[in-house]
Amino acid sequence: MGLDQPDGYAGNSSSDSSLTRGQRLILYFNSTRRKTVAVLAAVAGWFAVIFFATRAGEGWFFSNLPNVYLYVAVPVLWFLFTQGAMRRRPVRLPADVMRKTAAQRFSNEESWESTMTRQEALDTLLAKFNGVGVSARAVEGTVWVEMGKEWSAADWRRKEAAEHIKAPPSAHFFIDEAESGCRITAFSHDKRLAGMWDVMKLSDEMADTAVRLGREETAR
Repeated sequence: MGLDQPDGYAGNSSSDSSLTRGQRLILYFNSTRRKTVAVLAAVAGWFAVIFFATRAGEGWFFSNLPNVYLYVAVPVLWFLFTQGAMRRRPVRLPADVMRKTAAQRFSNEESWESTMTRQEALDTLLAKFNGVGVSARAVEGTVWVEMGKEWSAADWRRKEAAEHIKAPPSAHFFIDEAESGCRITAFSHDKRLAGMWDVMKLSDEMADTAVRLGREETAR
C-alpha cells in the first residue's frame, strides 16, 4: 500500500486497507525525516501567518494570530509525533504500535499463557472488568481497563487515599495467538500518574489487582 510502517509495527493486527485516514496520518510520521519536514512546514507556516498579520491591519485578532497558530500547531505536531501517547486513553492504532507506547508508558509488564482463543480471552476480560468503579473497552483487539475510586475488588493497604484519586489507574491487556491458545501481556503502573504518594501507591495496588484478576480469569 506504500505506507511506511513505524518501528514495532508488524502489520499483523490490522491490514493497511482497514486503516482509517486518521490512523494513516498518525502512522505516517514514523521517521526523523518526515518529522523534520513537518516541523519545517509548521515554521514556514508560522512566518507566513506573521507576514499576513502584519499586513492585514491592526486589532486584537491579527496581533494575536501568530500565537493562536502556535497554540494549535504545537499540540497537533506533538500528538502526531508521539502517536497520541499524550492522551489518557490509547488511540486506536494497530496493536503492535499500541504495545510500543504501552511499554514506554507503564513500568510493569507481565505475561502468561491461556488455553482460550483470542476472542474468548478478550470477551472474558471485558466481562470481568464491567462493574461498579471499573470499566473495560476493546481497542483494536486489546483491552483497556480503568479503575475508579469506587472500585473495591481488594482490601488495599492505602484504600483511604481513594477519595483523592484524580486520574483513574489503568491497565492495558494485549492478546496474541499462541500454539495452545493465546498469550496475554498486561501493562500496568502508569508512570505518568502524579499526585500524593499514597494516591500513587494505591493506584499501583489497584492496577496489580486488575492484572491478578485478569490472570486468574484467563490463565486456564
